[in-house]
Amino acid sequence: MAATKLDLFDLKIIDVLQTKGKISCAQIGEIIGLSETACYNRLRRIESSDIIKNYSVALHTKKITKFQTFFTIISLKSDMPHDLRQFEQEVMKMPQIVSCSYVTGTTDYIMKSVAADLDNYIAVIDEVRERTGNVSRYETLTEVREVKAGPIPLAELGRENLG
Repeated sequence: MAATKLDLFDLKIIDVLQTKGKISCAQIGEIIGLSETACYNRLRRIESSDIIKNYSVALHTKKITKFQTFFTIISLKSDMPHDLRQFEQEVMKMPQIVSCSYVTGTTDYIMKSVAADLDNYIAVIDEVRERTGNVSRYETLTEVREVKAGPIPLAELGRENLG
């Protein structure tokens, strides 16, 4: 599948949507300096190219429920492609795991999960180990507080890649 050609205005539209998902095309236009119609047409093209996976809401989750966030550094026994796929497929099935990245270095994955408390987290990591049978070592880091979470600055990064 060929990459969709985006210009700086397209990237600015996406940047705005990453932080303000519930915003009109007129408001986007005011922010980035385009007409409402131009924003509407660009947004429809971006949406039809499947660049936007979905629209979601950023929550102040601590106002809703109490939970802890855990980061787990995981090394696998085997890094054969089929073993990596199996690990990733099992992780995808677990809603408590909110992100998981395959990384370089002396470890294989960094996983972010949420749980009501440490006991619930242990149940999650035990389930990962049991389902995959391929975890050789893991280290858990408990989040004390989130300092920053934000969107990817596409317009800033895109300047380097635009023709």
